[in-house]
Amino acid sequence: MQTKILTSLLIAFFTVTSASGTNLNETEGQVKGVVSFEIPGWFKQSFLEITDDAAEAGENAKHLLLFFHLDNCPYCARMLKDNFNAEPNSAFIQKHFDSIDINIKGDREVAFNEEIQLTEKALAQHLKVLHTPTILFADKNNRAVLRIDGYRNSTRFRVALEYVYEKAYLKTSFSEYSASRVKNTDYSFKNHPAFSSVQDFKTAASKPLAVIFEDVTCEDCDEIHKTLFAREDVSDALSQLTVVRVDAMSSDPIIDVSGNKTTPREWVKNLKLTYRPGVILFDRGQEIARVDNRLYSWHFNGFVKWVAGRHYEQYPNVFSYMAKLREQQLALGHDVSYVD
Repeated sequence: MQTKILTSLLIAFFTVTSASGTNLNETEGQVKGVVSFEIPGWFKQSFLEITDDAAEAGENAKHLLLFFHLDNCPYCARMLKDNFNAEPNSAFIQKHFDSIDINIKGDREVAFNEEIQLTEKALAQHLKVLHTPTILFADKNNRAVLRIDGYRNSTRFRVALEYVYEKAYLKTSFSEYSASRVKNTDYSFKNHPAFSSVQDFKTAASKPLAVIFEDVTCEDCDEIHKTLFAREDVSDALSQLTVVRVDAMSSDPIIDVSGNKTTPREWVKNLKLTYRPGVILFDRGQEIARVDNRLYSWHFNGFVKWVAGRHYEQYPNVFSYMAKLREQQLALGHDVSYVD
């Protein structure tokens, strides 16, 4: 069922009716929050023969970093600003990685390996790139060693960079490495009116269910509770399904959506979640979508509503559903902001 969210991305994440984000019809709403950005000049000017690029990086004791992006994507702009254009990560990336940009709507030919030669947009579809930016790290043999979907702040992204640089992927999973590296922030769990208490997730997941995984090391949780979860529109969206907040480090017994007796700690490991707070949306006992990265309210609400209303049955691509919502809001004269 999870493959429902990983279909064609031909309908763009941030399509707008004009480059400025405004509509010609003044009675309609406006799309706000599209952000232009430039790829750093020190990115490699590649012929997009990725196997050769990976080998060349290896010869220089580096890894290859593929930066999948989308024009006007606010998350891409923020990722570049906070990590690639700012210290301490910028110098570290330039020293230890060869970076190449891939536009997920681009038409350049990419020789990804001996078997796969596609345009940029076809490659993004083949690799099931859902969130932008998506960052793929490869070793000298062009073997993917880590994938990061969506925005990460400088601290979290540094952990990913060092995981690859140290070749820790040869010894441990990124989830386990992250848990050992992130400092305890003594985050105090915050309550929310939408939260319910559930131990039997198999029964709960027979209907639309959101499981929010937090822990005491969660650097973003406090901010997200104060901003995203405090919004009335987000609370309204969450009220449309059962919402359970779980301590991702807990060893208390639970039953997962498949009926297995386990603990939240083991469940997170099996789910391979790499971000806190991670949100997984279930229905009828199956995972439908996950938000394993930071989203603003428009896109977060889109994911929640897509599952809560079972719109995934009509719109197998979540972004086609969001495009429909955007059209409806603009036609009603309401503005749509991607960065609130």
